[in-house]
Amino acid sequence: MTFLETRGHSRTSAGFYTVFSGWCREAGLPPGLSPHGLRKACGVRLAAAIDATGSNRMVSIDGDAALAGPIILGSPEQPVLIVVHGAAVLNGDVTVHGLLYAANIRWDAATAPQASVHGAVVSESGYSGNGAPDLHRDASVLRALQVHTGSFAQVPGSWKDF
Repeated sequence: MTFLETRGHSRTSAGFYTVFSGWCREAGLPPGLSPHGLRKACGVRLAAAIDATGSNRMVSIDGDAALAGPIILGSPEQPVLIVVHGAAVLNGDVTVHGLLYAANIRWDAATAPQASVHGAVVSESGYSGNGAPDLHRDASVLRALQVHTGSFAQVPGSWKDF
């Protein structure tokens, strides 16, 4: 099984893990971390960061974001606004109450009803994946998001000025 292609050489899972361990060492991270463990930790830390913000539940991620379930972000009463300035890659049972905006969205291994978005999903370029999440445009969740974050209006020169 090939995991990574670099400079024309493919890597096995063991080879990738060896290279990944080196990257972790260079970054000053503790030994014994795995790619799956870090991806899962990212989702847990994101949920904790959203919970810690209180009523202002807006998160902007500069670059790509990978979230692995099971995880629930937001609630119908306190929805979240997640903006990913890159690809949002979701795996498994991820539930989002609010608005997920990303340059591109991929969702794998999702099974309804545990994997779902209640609110809205906006992608600049498309949606892909082998999962089958429930996507519900929920006006009441979007209204609650507006109450907590303010009105949404396009400002010339910000985000994408189409």
